Amino acid sequence: MKKTSYHHGNLRQELILAGLKLIEEDGIERLSLRKAAAMCGVSHAAPKSHFQDKEEFAEAVKQYVTEEFTRYMQEVIDQNTNKDKIIRDMGRAFVRFFKDYPQSFFLIINQKNIQISMSENRIEKSNYAPFEMLVEQAVPVLKKWGVKEEEIAQNILRLWALVTGLAGISVMQGFHYEGDWMEMVNKIIS
Repeated sequence: MKKTSYHHGNLRQELILAGLKLIEEDGIERLSLRKAAAMCGVSHAAPKSHFQDKEEFAEAVKQYVTEEFTRYMQEVIDQNTNKDKIIRDMGRAFVRFFKDYPQSFFLIINQKNIQISMSENRIEKSNYAPFEMLVEQAVPVLKKWGVKEEEIAQNILRLWALVTGLAGISVMQGFHYEGDWMEMVNKIIS
């Protein structure tokens, strides 16, 4: 999430990044266009050319987080040369994203518009790109490893739960790990 300056004509991006910071400090309930404008050094009226109201602003911040998270996952897919390790590598990218951008964790897990529907034996549908990417990459690997068709959905849910839990631990304000946390994550995921 590279920071660019308003002076270069990207106030919308600056406001979104300021919104992420505000959410980290005060929670999404206290997200404020006025505060974001102040953080960007512009008048309180300036954001109105980019966002109609707080709800639209909050949705833009959530969308940005989803796009960045998707980008992290796509980079792993693009750079991975050993498909047997893609599940592990995507899990590490998942945890690393939220370690790098902890304010994003609660935005993702609290989005009402993210839909993942599953039954015991299959993934019914999803509209969430990072999850879809994991499914697309994991299914062939799990099949290659001999996982039965009826157990694939359970294994994907297990993987998703594991990395969500590790990411959640990473962003806990009271959690401190002595040592290299990502090294520990690697050991757990492997």
